[in-house]
Amino acid sequence: MPIPASGAINMSDIRTTFGGTQPDGLSEYYKGGANVPTNATTDNVPTSGAISFSDFRSSAGTSNRNLNFSMRYDPSASFSGVGLLASDSVTGTPYSYSGNTSNNIRYYQPVFRAGTGFLTAQNVSIGQNEDVSALTDNVVMYGGTDSSTVTDEVFKWRCYFNGSNGNTHTWTITWNADGSINNIAYVGAAYSSNPTMVALYYQNINSNHRWYRFSAKSPVSIGKQGQMINLSLSSTPQPT
Repeated sequence: MPIPASGAINMSDIRTTFGGTQPDGLSEYYKGGANVPTNATTDNVPTSGAISFSDFRSSAGTSNRNLNFSMRYDPSASFSGVGLLASDSVTGTPYSYSGNTSNNIRYYQPVFRAGTGFLTAQNVSIGQNEDVSALTDNVVMYGGTDSSTVTDEVFKWRCYFNGSNGNTHTWTITWNADGSINNIAYVGAAYSSNPTMVALYYQNINSNHRWYRFSAKSPVSIGKQGQMINLSLSSTPQPT
């Protein structure tokens, strides 16, 4: 677990978070050395010289996590993908799900930390096929200051109806070294001659956000199958 942001810190806390074996001392826990990685949580840990327990507040090691998230829909009024329910642990492992539009609930990605050593850029492609009903808030990205508060809506996309054309649109999100959002940029459409089928219509970037997640909800009426979103992040460095 990350070292607490307040309260007493001892050698055992640092050893548990970053590894190492007894006997040891703080001089074995410089950033960039054998035990402490360079990431967005270890900014205050020095690489040499004076070092103290307080330098480690809110710091964490790095391990790989499964952050996969996807949703597709089919003409049988069904949808499926990989993700989590709102009631699941926000740091849980995503699993395969399926449902139908008569019980059209929203699914979520596990939360993730952005910044140096973690995610610093991510392409997000959102698709809407022809003869599929319009829906507001098909895909939403949330942000928060820690892993338990990722509830603020940051970006929201809506999909439009077209009886004869579909399209997929892509955006790139980039993050600063500290994990705050730097920018979101539109990349383009899969079919440039087809109409715009997906729009980013809401932005509320907060410079205090460090943790994020996506959610998706299936359209109600489905004339043709399609992939709404597919984030392939099966082994992504994240805070321990």
